[in-house]
Amino acid sequence: AFYAFRRFMESKGHRFPEGYDPPIHWNELYDNPLWWGPDTPERRRKYYRLADMEWEAQKAAEVGCQALYLDPGWDTVFGSHIWDKSRLGPVEEFVRLMREKYGLKVALHTPLADWASSGGGGRTYPRQAWRVDENGRVLEGRLCSGSKAYLEEEARRLIRLADAGVCYFMFDGSRYTGPCYAEDHGHPVPYTKDDHIAALRKLAEKIHAVDAKRVAEIVLTTHFLRDISGNLRAYTSQSFRCKKCNRRFRRAPLKGRCPECGGELTLTVYRGGIEKYLKDCLLYTSPSPRDLSTTRMPSSA
Repeated sequence: AFYAFRRFMESKGHRFPEGYDPPIHWNELYDNPLWWGPDTPERRRKYYRLADMEWEAQKAAEVGCQALYLDPGWDTVFGSHIWDKSRLGPVEEFVRLMREKYGLKVALHTPLADWASSGGGGRTYPRQAWRVDENGRVLEGRLCSGSKAYLEEEARRLIRLADAGVCYFMFDGSRYTGPCYAEDHGHPVPYTKDDHIAALRKLAEKIHAVDAKRVAEIVLTTHFLRDISGNLRAYTSQSFRCKKCNRRFRRAPLKGRCPECGGELTLTVYRGGIEKYLKDCLLYTSPSPRDLSTTRMPSSA
């Protein structure tokens, strides 16, 4: 059924990049009572144990899945990315058990800095990874996605899991973590959304077996280029609006003004909707984010 669905999506133009064939996952989330209530240490100890995951693995194997995907619950606290061996046993033994007994690989939900901050995982990272506001106040547990301490520690934890045999990480919660003014984080001050994108690429470069060029290609082809194409289509087929009486015209009147009231005309779709992606595209393709310091965007005039 999954491959039939994949073929259908491919027929509509939605396909994986060439050479990328992720395993079919079984997500334990929806059958797990942990999902249907608060995520607390007590509930993790009750509902997210080795026996619970073996029950999910049995179901996964019966329906022909290739990997058991562990959603929130496998680590010590949401977003810590520290395997909780007190409930699940050592990660190496867990991976071996899934492979030998159920024929399954192991995949993990690995939310990044923003979600880790909200879920409590941010407090498990070094203080040097926390954001600093414009007044110099350290925001406890709120991770800065561009800080050197966060990037190094995040990469270390993920590589530890990969070396143990985890085959797939699902990066969620990749939203911008907000401005940061820490002078010792190794990022421009203040830390911006563009810096955040560059930091995500840097994290990809730090993780084993990751081709940063491939990451850029996937993001560009599956998101940016499609959005640019759609917005460009809307821009070239847009209508025009009178600023005074609000009347709309499918084509601009020859006089260049509203024929009803003589008011000034304005666009209904703006160039900014297209140009906003250009700098992000450059961030993903530039050898160094700082190469953009002298890059000039096209004039909107």
